[in-house]
Amino acid sequence: MQYTGYDDLTDEYLDFGLDDRGGTWSQVGHYQGDGKILFHGPYRATVGGELVHSRDTWQVKDGKLYHVGEIERQGKYRKTDDEVCTKK
Repeated sequence: MQYTGYDDLTDEYLDFGLDDRGGTWSQVGHYQGDGKILFHGPYRATVGGELVHSRDTWQVKDGKLYHVGEIERQGKYRKTDDEVCTKK
């Protein structure tokens, strides 16, 4: 379950949710240009309750929606999702 919106007062995108394993996240996003929004914020894993930094990049390009999700481990971001959505 995921909710995404925009806050006019702060000029920021907001994203928060709950994954299928009970992990939760809340992120703030900013428009990067070229149809791209970069979200970043904490992700709390269900197993062990570990809190890590996460980031998600969403981009609309060539009529498609691209998404890359990453979490930070040992100072490096590691990809968790890489998706492309198309409209039929």
